[in-house]
Amino acid sequence: MKNSQLQKINSAEPERYGSPASIADLTAYRCQLQCAEKEEKLQTSLEELEHLKSALDKTAIVAIANEKGIINYVNDKFCEISGYYKEELIGQNYNLLNSAYHPQEFFEDLWLTISSGKVWQGEIRDRKKNGSYYWVNTTIVPFLDENNKPWQYLSIQFEITKRKEAEIALIENLNRYQNLVNSSPEGVFITDSKGQFIEANKRWYEMTGISLEEAQKKGWASSIHPEDRGQVLADWYLAIWKKLPFYSCEYRLQSPEGEITSVFSRTLAEINANGKLVGYVGTITDISDRKQVEEKLRLNAWYDPLTGLPNRELFLQRVKSALSEANNFGKMFAVLFLDLNRFKVINDSLGHLVGDRLLCEVANRLNEVISKKEFVARLGADQFLILLEKVDSLNAVLQVANRIQKQLAQPLYLEENQIFTGASIGIVLCGSQKQAIQETGVNSAQKIGKNVENKTIFPHSVLPNPITYHEKPEEILRAAHTAMYRAKDLGGNSRYVIFNPQMHERAVALLNTENDLRRAVKTCEEFVLHYQPIISNETGKICGFEALVRWQHPTKGFISPGEFISLAEE
Repeated sequence: MKNSQLQKINSAEPERYGSPASIADLTAYRCQLQCAEKEEKLQTSLEELEHLKSALDKTAIVAIANEKGIINYVNDKFCEISGYYKEELIGQNYNLLNSAYHPQEFFEDLWLTISSGKVWQGEIRDRKKNGSYYWVNTTIVPFLDENNKPWQYLSIQFEITKRKEAEIALIENLNRYQNLVNSSPEGVFITDSKGQFIEANKRWYEMTGISLEEAQKKGWASSIHPEDRGQVLADWYLAIWKKLPFYSCEYRLQSPEGEITSVFSRTLAEINANGKLVGYVGTITDISDRKQVEEKLRLNAWYDPLTGLPNRELFLQRVKSALSEANNFGKMFAVLFLDLNRFKVINDSLGHLVGDRLLCEVANRLNEVISKKEFVARLGADQFLILLEKVDSLNAVLQVANRIQKQLAQPLYLEENQIFTGASIGIVLCGSQKQAIQETGVNSAQKIGKNVENKTIFPHSVLPNPITYHEKPEEILRAAHTAMYRAKDLGGNSRYVIFNPQMHERAVALLNTENDLRRAVKTCEEFVLHYQPIISNETGKICGFEALVRWQHPTKGFISPGEFISLAEE
């Protein structure tokens, strides 16, 4: 009501309206009229919304979920289509309806869209309570709070199952039989665009061992080996989702009788005249013979053919992994280098057949004495390697060495011969570069093969710090080999020695001396003869001379005979 109208009420017709109204009364009256108008408009809006909701409920599947995807409202249409009661849906995650048709990336993209406050639209295949599936055209609208963050989501879906089934029906017979080549040596099969089995040729049924009815009921993937099925299906559906025109992989088939066949599978997408994907044509080729050859080559490449133990290359790979873990996590490990004693004598006297049997028996004994976290390999000839990962004490390493020595000390009975053997063992304890820097403040890359004086993480050890730091697995093997030969030099049938850098320095110095000696012998310019007279005890006169050779090295100066005579004799 306008102010002019209120003025008329106030003064123009006093006989009708009574005495003039006060300003306060008029203001209150005007407020009452405005409230009445607003209530009328609100009621009209609520009625319109109720009509819209009623119309939406009759045609659409409506649900509301919180920011975590937990359902807190569904309409009757939702229950009608899904087969669930409201009580079964409220408080549940949308995963309850997941049909496993869409890949994980599909839902990651969906959540990325709506969690950023954007509307998502797409088609989803859901699973009913009874296990059957239905398709819905879905729109998800996020509701945002004052911080522009979603606090709940409104999902409006329209069922499109019949349309989807009609689409499938239209493409079922398209190019089906023209692509089946029953005379092909390869198995050929056809699926629809979702990977559901349609038909196959005779060879495919022979290779898989299942019938058409079983394939249609259980799906073509039911013929895949259980250990391979999950990965194959994941790759398959990912290729479908990405709409890749071509897909290939290798996997194993397992027939109902348990027969296993390795196959190479190739799948080609079928595209109609409108450029739409209508299905897939797949082929499987028997590659069992090739796989057997590959497996044999793999075993030859990574395993010792005589003992069946891992070989040097595989051992180095494991050491490389242990070295990486040591550098990343500060874990220590140890490498043991074993060389059998008296093997050459046994091999030469009793023959190579007995020698081979001895090596196999030693391999068996080593496998018996080591634990699951220890790794044994054969280097070659009569030499074996053991990797001890995650070492926490020097005593634990020495216990393993003692167990090995005790096991190998037991007599062997081969070809009616009682054989005794033992092993010289070189041990390398390996730490990380990080530990080296923490203990010395120096990057261990500058001190490869160096150990830290007066520092040890084995506080109960009576030895100097036995831990060394290396960058390459080959360096560790070389150090263990050096320690093993030191054990042999010390003598005894069963002895172990822990590597220290001085051993390597001694070995290098010995090699350099040997090389210098060979050069000196060739030139004959560095040796000097000294004659020492021989005096007769009876006459006191010179009765002869003893010729003594001395080596005058051009850079090292005088070298004592004790340092080179033994090398010269070798």
